[in-house]
Amino acid sequence: MPVGSKWFRFDFHNHTTASNDYKELELTHRQWLLSYMSKDIDAVVISDHNSGSNIDVLKSELELMKQEASTVGLEGYRPLTIFPGVELTATGNVHILAIFDENSSGSDIERLIGVCNSGAATDRTKGNHELVLQCSAAQIVKFIQSSNAISILAHIDATKGALSITNEGELNALFNSNPNAIEIRYDLAGITNGTHRKLIEHLPKVRGSDAHHPDHSGQRSCWLKMSMLNFDGLKTAILDHDNCVLLDDIPPIEPNLQLTKLILNTKHCHTIDGQAVEIEFNPFYNAVIGSRGSGKSTLVESIRLGMRKYTKLAHAQKVTFDKFKSIGKGMEANSEIICFYKKDGHHYKLCWRPENITALYLQTGDGEWIEDKNWSDDRFNLQIFSQKMLFELASNPRAFLDICDESPIVNKRQWTEKSEQLVRDFKAARINLRTYKAKEKILSVLQGELTDHERAISGLNNSKYYTEKTKITALEEEKRKIETLFSTELSIFDIISELVKSDPVDVDDRKSNSQECQHLKSQAIDIKKEFKLKVNSALAEAREQFAKLQGGCLMTNMAANIKIASENAEKSAALLKEQGLNPDGLDQLLLERTDIQHRIESFRELTTLIAETKENIKCIYLEMINHRKLLSASRKAFIDTLKLNGLTIKILPLSSLETKIVDSYQLATGISTFKDKIYDQENRTGILSEFILLNTIAPHSKVIDKKYELLNNAKIVHEKIVKGISIDQVIHGSYKRRISELTVDDFDNLLCWFPEDGIDIRYKALSGRMEDIESASPGQKAASMLQFLLSYGTDPLLIDQPEDDLDCLMLSDSVIPAITLNKKRRQLIIVSHSAPIVVNGDAEYVISMIHDKDGLRPHICGALQEQQVKSHICNQMEGGERAFRSRFSRILN
Repeated sequence: MPVGSKWFRFDFHNHTTASNDYKELELTHRQWLLSYMSKDIDAVVISDHNSGSNIDVLKSELELMKQEASTVGLEGYRPLTIFPGVELTATGNVHILAIFDENSSGSDIERLIGVCNSGAATDRTKGNHELVLQCSAAQIVKFIQSSNAISILAHIDATKGALSITNEGELNALFNSNPNAIEIRYDLAGITNGTHRKLIEHLPKVRGSDAHHPDHSGQRSCWLKMSMLNFDGLKTAILDHDNCVLLDDIPPIEPNLQLTKLILNTKHCHTIDGQAVEIEFNPFYNAVIGSRGSGKSTLVESIRLGMRKYTKLAHAQKVTFDKFKSIGKGMEANSEIICFYKKDGHHYKLCWRPENITALYLQTGDGEWIEDKNWSDDRFNLQIFSQKMLFELASNPRAFLDICDESPIVNKRQWTEKSEQLVRDFKAARINLRTYKAKEKILSVLQGELTDHERAISGLNNSKYYTEKTKITALEEEKRKIETLFSTELSIFDIISELVKSDPVDVDDRKSNSQECQHLKSQAIDIKKEFKLKVNSALAEAREQFAKLQGGCLMTNMAANIKIASENAEKSAALLKEQGLNPDGLDQLLLERTDIQHRIESFRELTTLIAETKENIKCIYLEMINHRKLLSASRKAFIDTLKLNGLTIKILPLSSLETKIVDSYQLATGISTFKDKIYDQENRTGILSEFILLNTIAPHSKVIDKKYELLNNAKIVHEKIVKGISIDQVIHGSYKRRISELTVDDFDNLLCWFPEDGIDIRYKALSGRMEDIESASPGQKAASMLQFLLSYGTDPLLIDQPEDDLDCLMLSDSVIPAITLNKKRRQLIIVSHSAPIVVNGDAEYVISMIHDKDGLRPHICGALQEQQVKSHICNQMEGGERAFRSRFSRILN
């Protein structure tokens, strides 16, 4: 069971067979107890009418059941706590519940009954449900409280409830007696009387079954939060009912992600006897307190180290952190930090040792730890923020965007994976286009050469020699095509033959196979053998037929025709030589022409490829734009899910700080100088001026499209300069020359460049107006960002001393309400010196750190209901009880 406070289900009003109007008087005590156990009730108040006669026997029976369950087992048993109590009937027939501590007995109940009857003997001649005591309701409340018991006005909205009192003076007297709580039977909204609503407005409200039959046990109940299910916990929960009592709601579900334990064995962290320090955590809100230098920050940095959350630290923070983790500073050679992390019901152990030796383990169902090699930075989510980081969030848009990007709605990692793939595809397509363009130039040269050869050949094309050579070329080309066809088909036969030969080894394990299985396998083998025979036969027949074709009359005639044409060409060549002409030159020209024609043929698809590649580049670029827009839209969608009070946040697409836009442009292009030519902030000029100056504070679709259009226009200007095309825009000569020198890679990077988004954060100032966060004080910035961090997410959140720049009004107005809401859905670990953050924020578990000669370790740990924790908070954070009371009285009296 987790440390600190937990939720328990209470039934505050229950009758037993001791009540004369109970419907099943023959019911055994065990049956009565099991009826509540079956309804998953954790604590039951015995409140019979003006009687405590069943208190002791029920407590004894419960103890017997507990022993039986732990030894031999008991069906239906679950832990149950009994609170002795009684339902008292005041004059006017008004019912009031009294609840005693769990160690009280029936005699304590009877003593109170006697006091509430003015000491007179109780009339037992009639049913105890008909008995009316001699004291008023207000007097009975006072007697209950003087008995160190809890007073609750029973079923105030039903018969015999306090709100049935018609005498205004008597009603006011009852509520002025300060009852500890009221029991609501029906819907709270059903109490519509204005006076009644005002009387009960600030009182704790609980529910009870008022069961007079076992079938009704636990039919009405409520939830209370405490660390230990006892009377002190009950009193504390009722006192802090806003945080610790749920009338109709169910308790928050334990977060799926949580840090459950931390083990520290470092240079300074160890117990008095030198053992490793172990710190457990509650699933909800953990407050870490202690004086300056007590080790609170050491705990934070140890968690950061164990959880490996140190990759995005600012430089100054990284320097300090590196010292902390180095041997001789914060660590020794054998130091170790172990973080226990629970994720979706599975338990993990993350280990760190000096020199960044890390390991990850998963706990199996039988409790064994096995190593898990699958690590990623976002697998075990946990966010850590200090007060300085809160200030940085408000001042640095990039830091703020990083937080947005880690949300599941944005999922920047997944977005980046696709973005990088699009960039790779875009650059690959651009490379292909350049390759095709280069081939296009080669094609142009080849076409020129072909024209020259055609012109040279044309002088000889009237000779018979030319005719014969042309015929030979055509015949040889035809023969080459046929031979290529035969070769291709025969190679396919070879592949098929090899596939048939590659027969996998048949593993025949007769010991493990049934007779039926062996028979099926035998049939399959026979089929396979028959198949191989038929395939081999078909292959042999096909090869034989191809051999006949190759040696057949058609191929023979083709060869004969080539031979005849060659002989005729030789005769024609001899005639040319007799005429003083050189046929060898024509032969060379014809050979070269054929070669050129073959090369031109290889470029046949080039025009189509260039057109398709250009279209592909256009499509990818459009997809890049849409994907970039998706990032801005996802960030906006994330912001829209937040319920921020007095804080507005806008995402400004492509509108980062002007200096950041220029820096990212320089990084993309490799142009390290000419900042004022890129954009001059003072004169508002430069190649990017029109793009930068378009404000997206109202990011409607038309405005966003215009922003992207202006960015594209700037890229087109660069393209024209690179290509030497004239432009209308006046650009500084040296800068223009530098742009013209951009490499193809630099220009591709520019095309893939999209500036980061901007952020507009406004907070509600004391004037009531929404003002730019840039004008806020450090405290206002920290409060705003703390409210933001506490408005979303389910990852564990660790905040180190957020109150340094915050006044108490900021804490009570925004931070503490945000803490109480946020801890219902995520684990919080807050290091603080502020009592309001710990107490008013309702920490489920308090961890007090100490650093003395014996080492750095947890000192006092527990829930707020525990006396030693309350005393320590008072002494440590309020200066002691005397100082606290003095300050309290001087301010309020």
